[in-house]
Amino acid sequence: MSPFRRIILVLVVLVALPMACGCANRSDYVELAKSRLAIVRIPAGTFQMGTDLAIKADDHWKTCSNCPPRNDVERPVHPVTISEAFWMGQFPVTQRQWQEVMGNNPSHFPGHRSRRTCGAGCL
Repeated sequence: MSPFRRIILVLVVLVALPMACGCANRSDYVELAKSRLAIVRIPAGTFQMGTDLAIKADDHWKTCSNCPPRNDVERPVHPVTISEAFWMGQFPVTQRQWQEVMGNNPSHFPGHRSRRTCGAGCL
């Protein structure tokens, strides 16, 4: 996961969400100034994350047997425990939502603020 994607994930979790899961009115969205941020509840629990498969590929992700493994950060399979349930954004953050929360638009591909105009590579 790219550093920028990690920042967005952390932003969504920290800004929008750690709600007490015992609250009376659970919502499936967070109201922003001009839009909504769809959210989903991530329950507490333990699950297996990662893979034991080593993907050997070149810099363009074409498979080759003598290339280095490209997925070291995903290995090995390991248990992950979420100790407290939390809420997280269901979709990638749009430029409009980012601007409403953060007050700026650092995108190198500005455009219509209600859409992700730079594609999946910018998130």
